[in-house]
Amino acid sequence: MKKRLLFIMPSLSSGGAEKSLVTLLALLNYDCYDVDLFLFRKKGLFIGRVPPQVNVITAGEDYELFDGEIKKAIKGFLKKGRLKYAIDRIRYSFALRRSKEKRDRAAWKYLSRVLPESKKEYDSAIGYLEGTSVYYCIDKVRAKRKVGYLHTDYNRII
Repeated sequence: MKKRLLFIMPSLSSGGAEKSLVTLLALLNYDCYDVDLFLFRKKGLFIGRVPPQVNVITAGEDYELFDGEIKKAIKGFLKKGRLKYAIDRIRYSFALRRSKEKRDRAAWKYLSRVLPESKKEYDSAIGYLEGTSVYYCIDKVRAKRKVGYLHTDYNRII
């Protein structure tokens, strides 16, 4: 029986972690693994390098609206009758203004409300970039094992 893997990444823009991930995906043995890739935004330089065996899942239109320009987000959520999301978007903006140590956790509190939980259960889930990818893995995914991959210079985060 194949192992079910989930990789979580904000997008596949042009960074080193993104290149690392698509290289890893290209090297996996798909006879042994069923692989899903959750992207907050399905965009970036490396989208075309995702192997066809990988099932790409996106965060959806509520996230796209939430993560966009604040005025457009508030207006869009109010038109949809989602007052709570509009208020959360305002609070999210204030959370982003906090000091670096407090910003990520505070912002995640509001951002997480517009993100869907995973529908499947996985053998392993890998948040492939520090921050929201790891938070999503912890809070929104059902998996036997959860891994947070920190692609950073450790001296910078200490």
